[in-house]
Amino acid sequence: MGIYLNRNSIFLQTSKGTDIKNEIYQDEPYFPIKKNDEYHKARYSEAIYRRRGTRKYNCHGLTFANRRTWIADPDDIFIILKDDEYRKISLNKVVTGDIIVYYKEDRIEISHTGIVISVGTFNNMPVPFILSKWAYCGEFIHRYTDCPYFKKKIEFWTDRK
Repeated sequence: MGIYLNRNSIFLQTSKGTDIKNEIYQDEPYFPIKKNDEYHKARYSEAIYRRRGTRKYNCHGLTFANRRTWIADPDDIFIILKDDEYRKISLNKVVTGDIIVYYKEDRIEISHTGIVISVGTFNNMPVPFILSKWAYCGEFIHRYTDCPYFKKKIEFWTDRK
């Protein structure tokens, strides 16, 4: 049995059958999406702006639900990682398709997630490039450290066997 918050949510479960709460918000015409996109494009000039902003899904919805919904509760991300058998990996083991998790400054609560889409190198160190959605704004491709959610703690996760 899945959880439907209202007619604007989808049936979303982990691979072990745990229900994940979600909601699909409607875009509001007055919401300052374009203004926020422009701010981020200016502040993170090396990031590649990929897709316009929307409220229909958030970063977790992009990462774990294929842009279909907004997963609001950060605790649900821990459930997804556990139930779907992700495991933490070090920076030097990261490959395309792995997940990055950004934490708030308290280092306990997840603030952001994204998908590794490529891994470059700089001074013989791996530099993952991430696809993520920045709140109500658009999707950006960015270096893993070049992101408004990067504070102090990040982790990389994989579901590779």
